[in-house]
Amino acid sequence: MESQTQVLMSLLLWVSG
Repeated sequence: MESQTQVLMSLLLWVSG
């Protein structure tokens, strides 16, 4: 579950950036 959360956060940051 933690892995999925990290991926989601990374995706959000990448999309935001």
